[in-house]
Amino acid sequence: MASASSTSAKNLFIDSKLRLAERVQVNINNIGSVCRQVLRGSRSADLLSHSARNLALQEHAIKNTEENLQRLNILATHLSYQCEAISKSANSLEDVKEQKVKMVNKLKLTLEWAGGSEMIFGNIRKRTVELSDEVLKGKDIRSLLKWLKADSGFLTHNPELFFSGDTVRPGILVVINDSDWELCNELDYQLQDGDYISFISTLHGG
Repeated sequence: MASASSTSAKNLFIDSKLRLAERVQVNINNIGSVCRQVLRGSRSADLLSHSARNLALQEHAIKNTEENLQRLNILATHLSYQCEAISKSANSLEDVKEQKVKMVNKLKLTLEWAGGSEMIFGNIRKRTVELSDEVLKGKDIRSLLKWLKADSGFLTHNPELFFSGDTVRPGILVVINDSDWELCNELDYQLQDGDYISFISTLHGG
């Protein structure tokens, strides 16, 4: 009887031990599962942290790009101003060159009126003028007479007493550097810088 009780107790102990071992194994498995989940969570956190760092770097790069674009815009504006200034300077240079050419190509002439012809020109007896190629297009006496008649401002009244068409009327003697203009091709005489030209009326006792 005692032997049977001892055997039963032994079997119960063994059975309890096996069940405890199974429970311990289940707990161990559960702990392992929890550990794996923790590890996965840790990796996810690392990925999120890495992604956040990358996003921060991208935001910084975007900000730097925006600042660089603003600087480039400012530089473009300044370059535009400089190009405009250069263009104005180039235009001014062309004007200066043109004025220089006009100055270089001007003829200095001395005009004299005598014998009463001066009365038609506001009693001017002598006047020194500087005329450009634009005024004296042909650089000849014909061009000079045209200028005297239309644009000089010297003529005051009775142009018919001095002019006849594109030349002077008979009775007006033209002397170029002390020579009768008939010896100098008259209207076609090519004017030279420093020429002295006299207009003498022989109708008024000249």
